[in-house]
Amino acid sequence: MMHVNRWIYNAVKYNVQEITMVIEQLQNSAYEIPQRLLNCKSLKKLVIRMFDAARYVDIILPRSMYLPRLKVLLLDGLSFSNLELAKKLLSSCPVLKDLEIINCDIQSDNQKILIVDSVSVKKFTYTCWLNYTMPSVIKLCAPNLEEFNCRSFFTQDYSLENCSPLSVVDLCMILEEHEEDENAETYSNLPSEEKEVYAIRMMKSLGAVYMVKRLRLSPGFLEGMLSHLLSVFIFGADGCDAEFKILRFLLKNAKNLEEASLFFRSSVGLPDRAGNVKQFKKQLRAVPTASSDVEVVFH
Repeated sequence: MMHVNRWIYNAVKYNVQEITMVIEQLQNSAYEIPQRLLNCKSLKKLVIRMFDAARYVDIILPRSMYLPRLKVLLLDGLSFSNLELAKKLLSSCPVLKDLEIINCDIQSDNQKILIVDSVSVKKFTYTCWLNYTMPSVIKLCAPNLEEFNCRSFFTQDYSLENCSPLSVVDLCMILEEHEEDENAETYSNLPSEEKEVYAIRMMKSLGAVYMVKRLRLSPGFLEGMLSHLLSVFIFGADGCDAEFKILRFLLKNAKNLEEASLFFRSSVGLPDRAGNVKQFKKQLRAVPTASSDVEVVFH
């Protein structure tokens, strides 16, 4: 480790802009990150990974940290015992734009709440494939956050608290140990109790990002949700192509859907819009439905 630190010192001395550290093995149980590295004025990208995904490496942070030009930070397989210093690491990066946390034990308090508190962060990616480290709450206190990506298991129960509207959300949620062969049958064969639990967790996640402009869901997320979907309500509808596409998808795939109701804006009743709305209704009524009991209602 002494030799590694010597390389870091010289890299900082010569105004390094990007550093990637891959920790394969440690004779000791913890690695103390050099203070000089976390006070590097030239550094723009920092990646610290633990090579062995089956375990963590304990990280010791210095008391003083300031990375004035750091824009990208990736932490993978790390455990932070001093929670206050872990929070301070983020606050010491005033222009940080891209934050990625993978399989890290970095809860900000004893209640297993992971708080991402940053004014500058625009993209946050959270990945956790280890059940025993998943926080119960992910709280995003990032007013300028535009993109949120989450990859994890349905078996892990957590909620997402978001403090601002997002442009892009990618929720990749799968059943444990079924990543490669998940399909509609995988979810249909689950016990009814598990289906109910997973459906509730999915709706909690969707509720936290309801203002998103672009939403991407994993196949498992959709399969679990569609199996329980009974009613769909769209308020402030315009009769646009995007609304038609999402309703067509739901009508074709939601086998238990009973009602799809659209509440149009008052402006669609204007003479120049009447023809478009009439065509929209005609196309939607012509869509084949997976449920024989579904009723499409226009308001």
